[in-house]
Amino acid sequence: MTAVAVCTTLIQAVPAAADIPIEDDPWSDRNWTGQNLRLNRCVAGVALHIGATNLKTKAVEGLTGTDEELEAVLGPGGYSYWGPLGDALRADKEAALDYRDASYARTEKLAELQGPYQKT
Repeated sequence: MTAVAVCTTLIQAVPAAADIPIEDDPWSDRNWTGQNLRLNRCVAGVALHIGATNLKTKAVEGLTGTDEELEAVLGPGGYSYWGPLGDALRADKEAALDYRDASYARTEKLAELQGPYQKT
């Protein structure tokens, strides 16, 4: 199910447009065309790959939007821990910690309720 969702998302992604070439060295063989756009898409792709629900949702929002929307999702400088993608990452971490705490609480409550039965 997840693989289908990822493939569907990647099919819907807008292809990167060519950026203005950066030519520091006119004799260089390196192709600078669209470098920042490709980098932004790679960062969002990694977030889509490693993220939990909030991070994946935010990455998909950026990848399926325009280049400007992708830059807005990534935050200042291509990726910022304090940008929208960083906010989603922190929300996922908080949700994971809440889930862990609730799981520990359920386990402790179950042990407490089963205590009398374990002693007999």
